[in-house]
Amino acid sequence: MKDLEFKSEVDGGYKLFLCIATLILFVACIFPLIILPFNWIILIILVSVFVLSTLLILLPYFNLYYFFCSDHLFVKSGLFRFHIQYNQITKVEATSNFLIGTRAMMATKGIVIYYSGGIMGELKISPANQDTFLEILQERAPQAYINVK
Repeated sequence: MKDLEFKSEVDGGYKLFLCIATLILFVACIFPLIILPFNWIILIILVSVFVLSTLLILLPYFNLYYFFCSDHLFVKSGLFRFHIQYNQITKVEATSNFLIGTRAMMATKGIVIYYSGGIMGELKISPANQDTFLEILQERAPQAYINVK
């Protein structure tokens, strides 16, 4: 059962990143159409690749939520789901590195949650109301060292 829900913060820097990534993908898909002789099969394949890739890039933009459940933090990011048990959270810190690591964030700055029991052991997120989010997280995971300024 989901108790509290937080949406992700979306900032201008990340919107710019999405626009640039989509533009690069568009150029990569249109370039073969310019240099190769026209072929319907190539056109259909490249348009399909562009549409599907763009949807995968933009899906988290419309579908990114953080839920405080009774015994775990549930993160829904596009096609991905993360379940982080409160008793496994060890540390929470601020981060501005949104390109590297496991992330479910739509901002250039956010927080990184370190936990035991996961494949990567960390998850970068950017809740819209970060102060309230951290207060609730501290209540539910009192053992976690929270160092966010």
